[in-house]
Amino acid sequence: MPGGNPPAPDRPKTPPNLGSRLSTAAGDAPGRASRASGATMTARTARIGPAAATPMATPRQEPAASSAAGDDRPRAPTPAPRPPAAGAVSLWLDTYEDIFSDFDPRPYAHRALSEDFLAEARRAVLDRRDDVPELLFLVPTDARTLDDEAIIRRRLRDHFRRHADRLTRERRRGVWGSLAIATAGLAVMTGSALLRRQGETVTRTVLHVLLEPAGWFAVWFGLDQLFYGMRELAREHAFYRKMARADVVFAAYVEAESTNRGSKRS
Repeated sequence: MPGGNPPAPDRPKTPPNLGSRLSTAAGDAPGRASRASGATMTARTARIGPAAATPMATPRQEPAASSAAGDDRPRAPTPAPRPPAAGAVSLWLDTYEDIFSDFDPRPYAHRALSEDFLAEARRAVLDRRDDVPELLFLVPTDARTLDDEAIIRRRLRDHFRRHADRLTRERRRGVWGSLAIATAGLAVMTGSALLRRQGETVTRTVLHVLLEPAGWFAVWFGLDQLFYGMRELAREHAFYRKMARADVVFAAYVEAESTNRGSKRS
């Protein structure tokens, strides 16, 4: 129209409900994105979850190699010390050399025993009437050697048994010898008494003078050897017989101390 405002250009008409749809679509875009990202994370979690949930395998530890000497191996518990037998003879030793002679250079299996050791053993054994069940040697722990102890134990047994057998034979010979001398003295005295029935002659008188004191001397000498002279031999034989029957045992000082403590507590 002349003199009026120019007409406005025609705008394309929007179909009904299109704006609401666009606004709805625009408003739902963030939700869709979040849902899409959530689904993606869920998928990733579904892929990652089982591997993460699986526990990690613990590396197996190989046993450490033991040393050549076996020092790393567990040792068996030390057994409780065995108390000495009732009536046992105990002797303290600094070393195994105390048992043997210092003048004998041979090894333990053939070495002569020390006179001091035998004297101490006699002093502890001779005054006892009962047998000795055990001969206990107390040795320092660091000085003990099982191989040497086995050799010494065998050496002591052989020594005591050999001397016990020798003294048994000597004692038997001494008894029979004393009885033979006493019997011979009785026979001589009997012959001297029979001579008295003979007539008085020089020969009978001389024989009677010689035979009668000889018979008395033989009887008394034989009986003296039987009852008094054999005492020392009998005591020596009893000592070696008891030592031959005794068990030779070695123990450490620590074991002895613990045993003494246990006996005091009991």
